[in-house]
Amino acid sequence: MSFRRYFQLKFNPVGVKLVAKEIQNAEVEERFCEAVRRATMKRIVASAFNCAGAELSLFLEPLKGSEAEAVVLEPYHEQGDYDVVLIIATPDKLMEIARAYRQIFGDSVVARFSGARAVCGEATADVIKTGEPNVSFLCDGARFLGGYGNDEVVMGFPAQTFKEFERAITAGRLKSLCGCLTDDLPEHVKMAFMAMGFDKATDHFLGYVDGSIVNVYVFKGEVSNRIAIFASVRFRNEDEAEKAVNALSDDEVIVYRRENWVELSKVLTLDEDIGRAVRRDGFEKWFMAEVERLAARAKELRKIKQQ
Repeated sequence: MSFRRYFQLKFNPVGVKLVAKEIQNAEVEERFCEAVRRATMKRIVASAFNCAGAELSLFLEPLKGSEAEAVVLEPYHEQGDYDVVLIIATPDKLMEIARAYRQIFGDSVVARFSGARAVCGEATADVIKTGEPNVSFLCDGARFLGGYGNDEVVMGFPAQTFKEFERAITAGRLKSLCGCLTDDLPEHVKMAFMAMGFDKATDHFLGYVDGSIVNVYVFKGEVSNRIAIFASVRFRNEDEAEKAVNALSDDEVIVYRRENWVELSKVLTLDEDIGRAVRRDGFEKWFMAEVERLAARAKELRKIKQQ
């Protein structure tokens, strides 16, 4: 599954390559931020931009050991040779991307922005300099002249990081428990879980119960009458985590160690299809009792951690 399809983005990601030699037929383009929007649909090769900020960010500051002579922008494809991949997204989609990024890479997305030289500098040049993703909330030029809406932001990824991200999505690493995206579920199913205090993420529901973060995964397809609940506690090292696993014996909840994390999970089987079950009388009471039981085990783990 492609990155765009997984996160249901309006635009194709854009691959950006800085070239340290003159390219025949390269043209002087408008502003870099405008070119990025057009490059979601077509390939653009530019030798200059009609914007002092872009000229300074991309051509006058050596970013890869030498000054660039041209910039190639095009809709991203996995075989492409890029320095940066740019995403145009709304804040809610960026939130989903940041959650998934943390799950895959174990780190948070950090936004470094100043409201100037946004797409060319903050989302492109700065990403090349630091080797880290960055989020730009754009600048006046991008908003008023580049055609970006008030509900849009731009995120830049180092090309290799983006490639690893998309491969992880394709391999199913973000939906190994549920097999579906929450947006695939019937509307009344989503509303039922949200009414119980769970926020909707990309592939699961997220709640805070008795001091623990509890994830809820809904299976799809042939096992659509099953739900998985999941919580985890991080220990200082693997030895302490292993001792905690041995100390917390439980026949009802699956307890296992993943590096220095102890993870708890339980699969709940419903008597009928979940599309109907979430509306039946007593479902909320029964389901929340199971969630609270799992959260209580996580609380026991935290007590073991403090000993």
